[in-house]
Amino acid sequence: MQAVVKLYRSDEGYAVFTDATDEREFIASASMALSATEDDPDAVGQYLAHFVDIVCKLRGYKAPTVTEKRVLIAGSGILPADALVVEANGRGVVRAEAA
Repeated sequence: MQAVVKLYRSDEGYAVFTDATDEREFIASASMALSATEDDPDAVGQYLAHFVDIVCKLRGYKAPTVTEKRVLIAGSGILPADALVVEANGRGVVRAEAA
């Protein structure tokens, strides 16, 4: 199963969302997401820093910039675009864009 990796960018910073359960799954999905969406070298560097933090967390190390939350969603309707809120390094929130 392939992990979901979503990349978020706003004036406040960058964030990465994933449901990956191990580092190999995350790296495979993250590299595809990054190559499909980003060509700005500065942005790539920002995302890569977050990727390292997530891999550390998946390996069991402390990663102070990574927030882990359990999310349960039930229902038959479509959630509004802002239903997903991602914490970006404690510097506020980045709202998900409509898919």
